Amino acid sequence: MSDVQRRAIFEAGLTLHALQITEHQVSFCLTWVFPKDANTRLRELFAADLRHQKLTLGQLLAELRKRAEIADDFDELLADFVNKRNRFVHKLLTEDQYQLQSDVGAAKAIEFMLPLQELAVTVQDTFHGHLVSWGKNSEDRDLKAVSEQLLQKHPRLRRIANEGRFKNRIRRSR
Repeated sequence: MSDVQRRAIFEAGLTLHALQITEHQVSFCLTWVFPKDANTRLRELFAADLRHQKLTLGQLLAELRKRAEIADDFDELLADFVNKRNRFVHKLLTEDQYQLQSDVGAAKAIEFMLPLQELAVTVQDTFHGHLVSWGKNSEDRDLKAVSEQLLQKHPRLRRIANEGRFKNRIRRSR
């Protein structure tokens, strides 16, 4: 196995990890930050979280669109993310030009995966911002404290929260 083939396998693992984190964040935000009913009891939220874990990313985003206003440019970014995610997960490495048996295919696969990883981080940043904001503005003392600790320990989260761009991408429906 060549170095470029090893790197392609490594990047495939990183890409999969980035996609899984992103999907988990979307599911968590849908349950806790953008619940169907703001007055839902805690027990019902836990049950909803379990149901959300069974939905596809496309289904989660469709449900989010019912509960929140998504800026057009971010909605386009989400659609692009879902399409590329699905291609990566379901068929990319079986397509002739992306097969890892050759260095050319491996290099081509890396060219596809690196921008997908960046796209996943952009989506993650938006949901990270909402999660931290939700925790900071919670009436629950413990949740507020955990949010503050996260902001202190993680400069990236602090930057996301301070920039506030996430608020323009997704807003709670009125």
